[in-house]
Amino acid sequence: MNKLKRTLVIASFAVLGSSNIWAESSSLFESRMKLAEQGDTTAQYNVGNMYAQGMFVKPDLNQAIKWLEKSAQNGHIEAQYTLATLYKSDAFQGSKLKDSFIWMQTAANNNHKSAQHYLGHFYETDKVVPINNQLAFQWFSKAANQGDSESKRHIGMMYYDGRGVDKDHKKAFEWVKKSASDHNYKAQLTLASMYQQGIGTNSNIQLAFDTLNQTDERNRDDKLLEAMSALAKIGSADAQNFIGDFAWNTYKSNFKSAITEDDNELRQIKMDSLQGIKNSALYWYEEAAQQKHPKAIASLSKINAEKAKLSAEVDAIVQGLENSESK
Repeated sequence: MNKLKRTLVIASFAVLGSSNIWAESSSLFESRMKLAEQGDTTAQYNVGNMYAQGMFVKPDLNQAIKWLEKSAQNGHIEAQYTLATLYKSDAFQGSKLKDSFIWMQTAANNNHKSAQHYLGHFYETDKVVPINNQLAFQWFSKAANQGDSESKRHIGMMYYDGRGVDKDHKKAFEWVKKSASDHNYKAQLTLASMYQQGIGTNSNIQLAFDTLNQTDERNRDDKLLEAMSALAKIGSADAQNFIGDFAWNTYKSNFKSAITEDDNELRQIKMDSLQGIKNSALYWYEEAAQQKHPKAIASLSKINAEKAKLSAEVDAIVQGLENSESK
C-alpha cells in the first residue's frame, strides 16, 4: 500500500492545499462530505482520499472505493486514475485487476499521463489482457510525449529488443538517454552500459562513468557498483578511484565497531572481512594512481600518512580490551 498511500497523499495536498493541512479539524471532512453528497465531483474525490488515508476520519477501504467510484463515474480524471491504482494495489491481492484495467483505460483515454504509462504496462503482461506490444508501445509513447520518464525508458527498451516496433539501437539509445536526463536511475544504468558497449552510439568510457556518477546517491545500490566495477576493470581511472573511495569509506566506517566487538571469534571474522575491503581500496587506488589520477594519488598519500595514527589507535583499543578481559 505504500505507493498507493504516497499517491493519495500527494493528490490530497494538491487538491486540499498543503498549508496547515494536518492542523485542520474534522470539520474539513464534514464540509467535504456535505458537498460530496450534493454531487460535487471534487469533494467526492477528496472524501474518497480521506477514507483511504484515514485523514480526519477512520480509514475505510469500502467507503474510499464508494466515493472514488462516484467521482470517477462523474468524470473526475484523477479519481479514475486513483481508483485504478487502488484496485491494483496489495489491498485486493490481484482480485480487482480487471477493474483496475478498466479505470486505467478510462483515465488514459482522458489523457492522464501516469494512467497511459500503466495501461502500456498492462499490455506488456498477460495478467488481464493478452500481451500486445504494439498497443503497449502506443500507450508508452503517449505518456512519454507528456514527459513520463519511465515510459521513455520503456520505449527505449522496446526499440532495443524489437518488441512492438522494429529493432533500432540508435532510437533505443535516444529514448534511454531522454529518460536518463530525467534522472531515471534504471535508465542511467542502461545508458552507461550502452556508452560502454557502444550500443546505438560510439563507445565512450568517460561518458559511461559520468552517467553513473550523476546518479542520485539515495538510489545507489549493488547494480551501480557492478557497473562501476565493469568500467574499472577495463581501465577507467575515474571508476577505479570511485571503487577505491567506496571500499575505503566502508572500511573506515566499520572499523571501530569491528575492533571493539566483544566476541573474539566474531571480531576476527569482521576484521578479516574489513582487511579484504581495505586491500580492495588500495588496489583500485593504485590502479588509478598509475594512470596519474590526482584524487587517487591524494587518497594514497593521505592513507599512508594516517597509517601511524591508525596503528596507535588499534594498539590502544586492543590494550583496553585486554585490560577489561583480565579484570
